[in-house]
Amino acid sequence: MFREDIKKKGFGFFSVEEFIAVNNGSPEINTSNYFFIVCALEKSLRYTICGREHELPVNHALYIGINKTFKVLNIQDDENLIIVFSSDFYERSLYDAQLLNSELFFRPDPYVSLIPIPISAMKKDVSYKLKTHRENNTGLDAIVIHNVIEMLITDGLTQLKSFPLKTIDDPVELEILNKFQILLQHHYKDEKQVTFYAERLYITPKQLSTIAEKITGKRAKEMIIEKVVQESLRLLRHSMFTISEISEKLGFDNDS
Repeated sequence: MFREDIKKKGFGFFSVEEFIAVNNGSPEINTSNYFFIVCALEKSLRYTICGREHELPVNHALYIGINKTFKVLNIQDDENLIIVFSSDFYERSLYDAQLLNSELFFRPDPYVSLIPIPISAMKKDVSYKLKTHRENNTGLDAIVIHNVIEMLITDGLTQLKSFPLKTIDDPVELEILNKFQILLQHHYKDEKQVTFYAERLYITPKQLSTIAEKITGKRAKEMIIEKVVQESLRLLRHSMFTISEISEKLGFDNDS
């Protein structure tokens, strides 16, 4: 996926051309356990997400959560910005965890959040300063990057006019929920029982459901069912697969 230094730092800051270079020359990537924020600073950006083509207008940001297939189509583009970061890098406080686990990155439909944001001269100046730091081999300041990410996330949430997470007193519960969502993204086609996820989180199914309901308002089983239904509808609307083929792809034949 990325160079080892990106994996080690937990974040990266690229133009589109730079992103393709660090992605081993490929414009397509599965976000895996990383979060992406794509900002159209100077011109629109064409891209596909989960195989569907879209256009990111100027002064808009694209918020992409974990385990999504993202591909840029404007290959020769050194004017727009792609920020990549891991939860381990970003989550330094309970507030950070709440931001990262909000619906900005975990929206059921569409699969990503495309938000109009006022990318001001100040924000452009910040991005250019960061780029200058890298070009001068002074290194990216992790604190500055963290602040830029927080600014973009809070702006996105303001535009959504929604902050769905309740106040959580226990940051461990948010970490468990985040790990559950990551596991669900990877295994929902084959594993639809709460027990499977609970065992991998070293808690009981009841504890997992209680944590999920406390934070999201939905029990763990509801979240699993919702994910499978959403993927079924997506395939029905945007693929040529038959109902029986979709059923097979989503593991219904093997679902006990």
